[in-house]
Amino acid sequence: MWHNKSKSTWRSLVLLIAAMLVVMTVAAGCGKKNETNGEGNKGAGQGDKSAVIATYKGGQVTEAEFDKYASFFSLMNPQYGMLVSIPQYKEQFLKEFIGYRLLSDKVSDKVKEEVGKQADEFEKQLTEALKTNEELKKILEPSGLTEKEARDFYVLVFSVMKNAEESVTDAQIKTEFEKDPEGFTKVQVRHILVAFEKEDKTERTDEEAKKRANEAKDKLKGGTSWDEIAKEYSDDPGSKEKGGLYELKEAKTYVPEFKDASLKQPLDEIGEPVKTEYGYHVIKVEKREAQSVDKLSEETKAALKQQVSNESISKFMSDELPGLIEKIDLPQPPSDEEKDGNAKDQAPDNSGKENKDDAAKNNSSK
Repeated sequence: MWHNKSKSTWRSLVLLIAAMLVVMTVAAGCGKKNETNGEGNKGAGQGDKSAVIATYKGGQVTEAEFDKYASFFSLMNPQYGMLVSIPQYKEQFLKEFIGYRLLSDKVSDKVKEEVGKQADEFEKQLTEALKTNEELKKILEPSGLTEKEARDFYVLVFSVMKNAEESVTDAQIKTEFEKDPEGFTKVQVRHILVAFEKEDKTERTDEEAKKRANEAKDKLKGGTSWDEIAKEYSDDPGSKEKGGLYELKEAKTYVPEFKDASLKQPLDEIGEPVKTEYGYHVIKVEKREAQSVDKLSEETKAALKQQVSNESISKFMSDELPGLIEKIDLPQPPSDEEKDGNAKDQAPDNSGKENKDDAAKNNSSK
């Protein structure tokens, strides 16, 4: 909850795709992932969707293709899919689709083959899930997205990401590490989080939270155990049943204020409450272990690799892609006046009925 949040759009995309796989695993009873080269085919969409809505150097996108691409992402997260209905997000999403297509031309055959094996599993899993999961069917039906087309989009997205990761060099990893070497220091801490206002459904004000945090600090300094104080005072579900303990973690995984305290606060001392966006933290730093780039864990190296590759994709999308797009021509949503006009046109005309009712009343009174 109070750990650092990722700023990368592309890392969020990876997480969303992972979330989709979890959803489908539950739906199908078991499962994994799958492949292809990623251009949605025209399918059973509603009405004529063959209009070209974007042109770029080397290709074009039809409305049907884009609708299917949006359906693919709705498989992962319905809220993400809903964003596509908002005009400004829709255009950005369309540009990213074009970017993926252009980047896919640079993907190595080796990566395509590897992702293809995953994609085969993904398609099988999706096919099984659709036999019993009505919610998945509802996501796919409006655009006519097929399992094969979903597989193609899977390959389009994952092969670009994997190719970018495999292109990252040791020198780039070192450069990324050296941006914040201290942040890779492993720290072991105990802490009490006293939340305020919205956090954890508490109603405390900032002042009340600070007062409660100082109470916890004073009791700890007075000899009360961390186990007892954490259970009574802490609003952090991840550590309150463990005496507030977080074992060795890289300092950069925490929000800035907490990270700073974990690196600067004297060891084995209970510091003054530290305020973050989540509340007040009473912190005791028990250990610090500095790391060099050549001693990083494989997990950390993989995360750095992904971070560098995400930045590479993002840079292409922001710097190069605009010059490769020739035209965007998305259908415009109806204005409020048009909506009102359509509503009036569709409203039933009861004037004839009213005249007949009046005539019937007159006849009955004679």
